[in-house]
Amino acid sequence: MINKPTYTLGDIMNRIGDSYRSDSEVVATVAQLLNSGRLRLNGQLAGRRVVVRPSLETFLHRVHS
Repeated sequence: MINKPTYTLGDIMNRIGDSYRSDSEVVATVAQLLNSGRLRLNGQLAGRRVVVRPSLETFLHRVHS
């Protein structure tokens, strides 16, 4: 059995954050990687699924305004 690497959510966000134009692209990419099983989180979020709601776009626009 091959062990997949595990990361903290902060590790993942920092590593891929510079490659995307917007926070929503980063969030969508991280959610897809985690939910597909290609990456796994360790710590308190280990084994959790990530759900991205459409309302996140509105939240992110408010934060950056």
